[in-house]
Amino acid sequence: YFGKLRQKMAKEYQEIFWKGDTAWSGETKKYLKVTDGIEKRLKNSEHAQKLTGSAITVANVLSQVEAAILAAITYAAKEEVPTDDYKVLLNKADYDLLVMALGKMTVNDGNFTQTVWSNYGKKGDIITIYGFEIHASEISKNTIIVGPTGNLVLGYDTQDSQIEYRIIDM
Repeated sequence: YFGKLRQKMAKEYQEIFWKGDTAWSGETKKYLKVTDGIEKRLKNSEHAQKLTGSAITVANVLSQVEAAILAAITYAAKEEVPTDDYKVLLNKADYDLLVMALGKMTVNDGNFTQTVWSNYGKKGDIITIYGFEIHASEISKNTIIVGPTGNLVLGYDTQDSQIEYRIIDM
């Protein structure tokens, strides 16, 4: 029982971290009102570069991710910020669409340990586009976040319900 409860709590904490909104008025997922999450903070940030795209599908996921990466590295170059620790975050369902799109163009190296496409790569479980690692997360569907993730910290303790959210130097 407690194992399943911890899994459910961990998922909810991640949803709060990414999708939290103190103005949340929905009938379900009322726990999202706890704090403003990363997505809302980025939407309200004057430093975040916002792109408008269409719903992510297998047919357009690569171009959507590429556009987000291009916007991020263009802004980083303008601000003279290194992109060494940048990562690309996608919703889990959108990540699966990316895997499907890349699967359509796969050519293996013969031993199936590394797959390389023109601007895409996969070694083990890590997919890269233009050298940036792609990661599945609990962010909203049709949302792509590109940036440094080393300072994003989600800390929670499911043993005694202590929750602390911090964004350090973002």
